[in-house]
Amino acid sequence: MQRLGYRPEIDGLRAVAVTAVILFHAGFGCTGGYIGVDVFFVISGYLITRLIRRDIAAERFSVFEFWERRIRRIVPALFSVVTFVLVVGLIWLLPGDMEELAESTLAVSLMASNFYFWLGLDYFAGPAELKPLLHTWSLAVEEQFYLGFPILLILCSRFRLSVQAGLLATFAAASFLLSVWGSYTFSSATFFLLPTRIWELLTGALLVFIPPPSATRKRSSEVLGAAGLVGVIVAAFWFDSETKVPGIPGLLPCISAALVIYANSTGATYSGRMLSSKPMVFVGRLSYSFYLWHWPVLAFLRYRIGEDLSIGVSALAISFSFVGAYLSWRFVETPFRRRTGETARRRVFGSAILASVALLGTSIWIVQSKGFSGRLSQAQLTFVEGEQTPALVNNPQIETFDGRLQMLKMGSPDQRPCFLLWGDSHAGALYRMFDRLAEKYKVAGCLAQNNGTPPALGTWRPKGGKQVVPWREDVLDFVRQREITNVILVARWTYYIEGDTDGNMESLIVDETSPEANPVDALRALRTGLLATLNELEQAGVRVWIMKQVPLHPSHPRLLVNQSGGTSQGISLQAHRARNTKVQTIFSEVKPDVTFLDPSTVCFDESGHSIIEGHGYSYYIDDDHLSPTGADRLLRGMFEDVFAGFAQTCEAL
Repeated sequence: MQRLGYRPEIDGLRAVAVTAVILFHAGFGCTGGYIGVDVFFVISGYLITRLIRRDIAAERFSVFEFWERRIRRIVPALFSVVTFVLVVGLIWLLPGDMEELAESTLAVSLMASNFYFWLGLDYFAGPAELKPLLHTWSLAVEEQFYLGFPILLILCSRFRLSVQAGLLATFAAASFLLSVWGSYTFSSATFFLLPTRIWELLTGALLVFIPPPSATRKRSSEVLGAAGLVGVIVAAFWFDSETKVPGIPGLLPCISAALVIYANSTGATYSGRMLSSKPMVFVGRLSYSFYLWHWPVLAFLRYRIGEDLSIGVSALAISFSFVGAYLSWRFVETPFRRRTGETARRRVFGSAILASVALLGTSIWIVQSKGFSGRLSQAQLTFVEGEQTPALVNNPQIETFDGRLQMLKMGSPDQRPCFLLWGDSHAGALYRMFDRLAEKYKVAGCLAQNNGTPPALGTWRPKGGKQVVPWREDVLDFVRQREITNVILVARWTYYIEGDTDGNMESLIVDETSPEANPVDALRALRTGLLATLNELEQAGVRVWIMKQVPLHPSHPRLLVNQSGGTSQGISLQAHRARNTKVQTIFSEVKPDVTFLDPSTVCFDESGHSIIEGHGYSYYIDDDHLSPTGADRLLRGMFEDVFAGFAQTCEAL
């Protein structure tokens, strides 16, 4: 017979899950710690189903009473954290970022933050680590599940248990197959949305329909419980950002969590007793509030002092979050979960609606006020204007080639393109300047941009996949068939052979001869791929320019907004050249008919440091992308002669 009362080992399992998530988010080496969310889903599915089935069997189940309990459990702590986030945001965030935060709080109030972040996260929207309410996507998934699942169980209760279990298993299987397919085709939607997460919640739900292990077969329960706990821990430290969860790999943490719950359903195993220890249970009881608090604290610190937090600062952030979690659990969660006459069902629903309306109104107010831009001085607002997303002008014209390739047109709309700007997001950062220069010189061109993709044939990033290989071939076909005469190649070249400045090597490229990413093979792959690109362009009769890398900013320009005066120093010219030493060895092998454009000739001041601001404007949108203002003021002069040449060659066509 299953244990129907309080099960402390489940709180212990919650402690393992939340610890994994927090270690992952804090950068403490738990590379797959995000699976803690999957474990939470399994636990939630089990506990909710057990509760509903018990009440249905006793003929006392009420959907409204169930939703009331969910409101008591979720809403008070959530809204207290959201309030904290809004207050801190008004103090620390720039107007544009505050406006985005208000949009996310609006989504939270509508139980739709998973949709918001699925639709809103992109390369230029800023790092995900800086969005204080990103973690609420998982709460939205659960909330959406709670809306319909009780009704499904009521309908299923008309059938015998085996049929009920079969129906739930069918839904789970369909959701799982969808998640497997989606993890390869629509990975972002698969990660954020309910249909591909239902199977995780139903994995826990199905445990309620499975006969518990026999009390006489304790050895089997011991093995299952230990295997489950080990499986969760292995997934937390074995998985990484490239693991396609919640696809097939998601089975490991979910089945492992289910094994822990199942093995202890008739009596505590050794692993269950470990999880039932007082420290584990204590952390488990705080897990919801701990989960709510830790991410905003980390996000705000990254926003305020830089995205690469030191170990000490991260540890301090976790400590602060734990204190916040305890206070939230003690004075918010616990009181609201107690049933008293003062907090009757009508008052609970009324308070929840009132809080949602208040949050909606506040969010709309902040959005309409452009993030309360009046908080900043005019000088600060002018500076921020240089840190705008490199949006691609209003109503940009799309050039479609052969139904496969879409590119943005630049310059005169009635002329056929004679030049192509080809590269990664660094090429996209030049779009506005190129568009204006093309209009000035009365020529037309196109932008072929693929973020995180250098113009090097036959290469790809393991994380991004090989789909960029045929994309580059499409670009070449466009050049040949449209008889493009001028191509400018732009990329963050060192990124693909040395990784990021924080030591992250996910950007390293590979090719068919070396499918495993490492700096040595990445250097060789870039050399081979770039030279192959140049060779194909040469055969097509194209004149080629290569722009070397712009200086890498030492920090995000938002950190400079509150500077009272003086000039901020960027990276030294010596450090910039040292950083580009390896890629320069590749450039030295390029044929002399290729023209190099070197930003270092215009991006450094007399003191030998990169220019990162001027005339009250930021010249960067982050540590490595020029802002539209920065591109125009730093690089425009370097490209004037190039476009003057385009005007002459295009006239001859």
